[in-house]
Amino acid sequence: MSLRFIIGRSGTGKTDFCLNEISKKQDKGLNVIYIVPEQFSLQGEKELSEKTKGFGMLSAKVLTFGRLSHNVAIEKGGSVKETLDESGKSMVLRKVIFDKENELVYYKNSIDKKGFMEQLSMTVRELYNYDVTNEKLLKLYENVDESSVIKMKIKDLLTIMKGYDEYVKEKYISSDEKLDILARDLKNSKIVKNSYIYIDGFYGFTPQENKVIGELMESALEVNVVLPMDKYTYYDKNPSVARLFFEPAQTAKKLMTEAQERGVKINDPVIFYEQKRAVNEGVKHIERYFNYYPPVVSDNCNGVKIFSANSKYDEIENCAVNILKMARDENIRFREIAVLMRNVNDYESNIKSIFSEYNIPVFIDSKDDIISQPVVELVRSIIDIVNKEFSYESMFRYLKTGLVPIEREDIDLLENYVLAYGIKGYRWHNDLWEYGFKKDEESEEKDNINRIKSDVLKYLKPFYENIKRDKKYTIRKFIESIYNTLNNMNISSILADRVNTLKSNYDIGKAEEYKQVWKIMNDIFEKMNTFLGDERMTVLEFSKILDAGFGEGRFAIVPPTADSVIVGDIERTRLPNVKAVFVLGVNEGILPSPGEASGIFTDSEREIIDKKGVELAPDGKRMAFEEQFLIYTSITKPSHYLYMSYRKSDIDGKSLRPSPLITRIKNLFNDIEVLEYDKNSIDNIVSPVPVFHRLGENLRMILEGEGFDVWKDILSFYNEKEDWKNSVDTVVNSIYDKNISEKLSKDTVKRIYNGKLYSSISRLERYVSCPYSYFVEYVLSAKERKLYELGTPDLGFLFHSILESFEVKMAENNINWNDISKEDTNKLIESAVSENVPKLGNEILLSTASHRYLVKRLERISKRAATTLTEHVKKGSFKPYGYEMEFGINGALPPIVIELSNGEKMIMNGKIDRVDVLDADGKKYVKIIDYKSGTKAFNLQDIYYGLQLQLMIYIDALIKNMGDSENLLPGGVFYFKIQDPVIKSVSEMTGEEIEKKLLQELKMSGLVLNNEAVFEGLDEDLKNGGTSDIVPVSYGSKGKLKKTGTSVASEDDYLSLMEFTGEKAKSIGENILSGNIDIKPYKSKDMTPCRYCSYHSICRFDINMPENNYNKLKEIKDEDIWKEIRKETVITDNRKE
Repeated sequence: MSLRFIIGRSGTGKTDFCLNEISKKQDKGLNVIYIVPEQFSLQGEKELSEKTKGFGMLSAKVLTFGRLSHNVAIEKGGSVKETLDESGKSMVLRKVIFDKENELVYYKNSIDKKGFMEQLSMTVRELYNYDVTNEKLLKLYENVDESSVIKMKIKDLLTIMKGYDEYVKEKYISSDEKLDILARDLKNSKIVKNSYIYIDGFYGFTPQENKVIGELMESALEVNVVLPMDKYTYYDKNPSVARLFFEPAQTAKKLMTEAQERGVKINDPVIFYEQKRAVNEGVKHIERYFNYYPPVVSDNCNGVKIFSANSKYDEIENCAVNILKMARDENIRFREIAVLMRNVNDYESNIKSIFSEYNIPVFIDSKDDIISQPVVELVRSIIDIVNKEFSYESMFRYLKTGLVPIEREDIDLLENYVLAYGIKGYRWHNDLWEYGFKKDEESEEKDNINRIKSDVLKYLKPFYENIKRDKKYTIRKFIESIYNTLNNMNISSILADRVNTLKSNYDIGKAEEYKQVWKIMNDIFEKMNTFLGDERMTVLEFSKILDAGFGEGRFAIVPPTADSVIVGDIERTRLPNVKAVFVLGVNEGILPSPGEASGIFTDSEREIIDKKGVELAPDGKRMAFEEQFLIYTSITKPSHYLYMSYRKSDIDGKSLRPSPLITRIKNLFNDIEVLEYDKNSIDNIVSPVPVFHRLGENLRMILEGEGFDVWKDILSFYNEKEDWKNSVDTVVNSIYDKNISEKLSKDTVKRIYNGKLYSSISRLERYVSCPYSYFVEYVLSAKERKLYELGTPDLGFLFHSILESFEVKMAENNINWNDISKEDTNKLIESAVSENVPKLGNEILLSTASHRYLVKRLERISKRAATTLTEHVKKGSFKPYGYEMEFGINGALPPIVIELSNGEKMIMNGKIDRVDVLDADGKKYVKIIDYKSGTKAFNLQDIYYGLQLQLMIYIDALIKNMGDSENLLPGGVFYFKIQDPVIKSVSEMTGEEIEKKLLQELKMSGLVLNNEAVFEGLDEDLKNGGTSDIVPVSYGSKGKLKKTGTSVASEDDYLSLMEFTGEKAKSIGENILSGNIDIKPYKSKDMTPCRYCSYHSICRFDINMPENNYNKLKEIKDEDIWKEIRKETVITDNRKE
């Protein structure tokens, strides 16, 4: 019974000494046990086998504490209790929380927050590791301040721990208890009796592990503990926490105390001084003087380099370049190189992709979560489908796992349909989906959608038919239903086929990933069934418990080849003997990392707990000092090369600073410089794929006779390689590619239009807005995915429908506009709203409470609009003539036909919201109104440029087709805004004043014929001069029309404008049929259609490209526009008469 320490700084030969002693002892047939950390077990076995020429494993055993516990348990006949591992523990904890939820105080509202269960599980593990029993927790609770947060936390933790212990104590053993059980069982174990034990690879132990080592001291002949530290710290009775080797020194101190309490002899330590690993002087110097202050400076930095890079991508690429240089120039194997960083997850995906381009095999030393893996996501989504009542999210999470036996094209079709019609909940169970189709309509598309829907439900039936959202079932029943569903999908065969396909494509890592995840998931279900099978709960509770178990599931992939670069983090990864180490991400705030304690207690709370005599894991302050030790052990691992790098900016372009560690290394050498990574340097041209990417960046200069000669030579290299020629051609062609849309050929135009252009006024306006946008939407018929949501166009359509219904109901009931009361107006609107709301978008306005509230607001706005329109009629002499008057083949009016110059025709349809007529002076004056729910207003300049043709072309076509056209004249064209104006006033207003103000806010925008009879017919108040509250007409004090607030035109000008818009439409039609589809959106001041265009990703319009320019519309005064129109049009006498 004795304890011996083997100490020395990094690289002094401690492990080699142990292996030599083990080899000699096993040659003598002695019982030798070599205990190493879990992640170092494979490497430990390999090194021992090599040291003993392949025979070391026959007598000497390489174990971890966990494996030792397992072996001793077997020796004792095995436990009759099931072992609760991390997944099982998390699931049981979640179940306990359900039972104790009402007793919780501090964490009552936190239990469902992301990360809470993980933090709780870590805290439970910590309590076991540090031997903090419920009795100690209770005592701690009694000793902390009343009403403090920590007291509430400890109370909740006590509640949870008592419930957890009560649940597991009878039948199960927690994995956290295994070392306690091991310590108890070691007393009589033949495995360790009279053995020689070597413990290597650690620098600290938990109290549980200390207790195990204490028992080993009593059972074994000799326990040897290897600790990385110098003799000065070892012999220092009270080393400072800031000392580099403080942690291993504390470990030695605790083990000495353990030995003394057990009466175990402490032998003299074996101390190593000479640096045996490091070869290059720079690496040696860092190991020897890393912790010295002031720094000891060397003139020789051989083997040490510091790099800076602009981005993470450049930093990793620099690493890859230097790895290939080492392999090529120094004959260093990939397995002799390690890449370390503080957090592997920050770099993992980029390293995989970049190293793949450089053809560098890599092993990522990390464990990945299973919760985001396809088969786990499949199970979670199946449960959520019932839990969330067939929501869109849960259904398509399930379908998009790639494991459901339904074609991807069918899934996409189904998704588009479901999104378009807002299908969820009970609608999934309707026998036949007819949304978007006429009732009883025969349609191949409808049949296809319903076939896909049936297939989807067919695979889910074993779960949703047996599990209901509001009922409770045993966990065993849940698991049975899940497996029945998976079997119904034949998931095991699907996964087997997936694995075989991956293997045939040599993607062994991915294939192994699928196999491991499937096994881990099945293990979790098995444990869940064992530990909780008879517990009854709802599907929501079941899903939370299962997620707790899945959250602890981890998998790791064995290196696909022995000769791989090791990538890991400085804390977890245990490296073999390597020649080169690259340390990435040496930036401020990243390495060293800010010390943060894990679990539910903060650093300040840990300090309080420590003062109360309860030991827990180190707080953040101590971890910050421990970080320096971890950095030291990492950067002193290589024998030849240490390359460190930092990046200057993060992914968002934010500037990053180098770590103080960079300064610390620089201060150790006189001649070391920070090397800037230049990806275009000839020294960094080492691999064909990444260099080809850079070739594209330099190609334009090369082809234009500029650039460096080396890139011309590189281009020649790729041109000479047959397998690269197509790629070169593609890149070369892209250099000369311009973002210009070619004019459609005459043959293409003919095939599209066949001599007749069927269009509408809004489409012509769209063409003027941007020819290419018109082409994409109306010729290519590209459309955005239809979504079950309420948009501005939907509301505009609804308002139109409500007002149309209102006007029809007036006619049906023989109600005159002049006689209708406000009460009757409101009743008709209410009826129109009730009639039209369900018709909009598959009852979207009835789908949610917020939408149902919106209906009330829409009803109020509609009442205001109807009341205002009624007031307009009552205050004038124009009489309603027609509503929703449609131009077209099936309309009340014939289509608008415009003869084009080449003899072809443009045929347009359209609809006028309302037409009113005035009989005066032997003439009939026509007024048209277009209802708008947006902010559109009459604008003469927009008419001139062709952006606002609708009103003028409609009134022109209407007059031509109403009959008796010789006596018809335009009276006015107007936009009526359907809105809910807000009246602001600094003083109290009467009801009459408010109504007048509302009328003014809803004044129509448009153009009025300059005729007094028309003025008075529109608003009888104009008889007395003043300003109209209805139309844009305003008299000054001298009885003359004001320029401001008035929009009128003489009869000649009005007819000229109608003629002009007809010619403008003709010109646009001819331009369309010419095949012009320029990418040329207009720009007027700051307004451009690109702001609202859905097709930017198609046209790729970019003002920075020389070939892309706006069609800039010059600002023109109205009087100048009228002059231009008068020049361009000639009104015939019969048109005027």
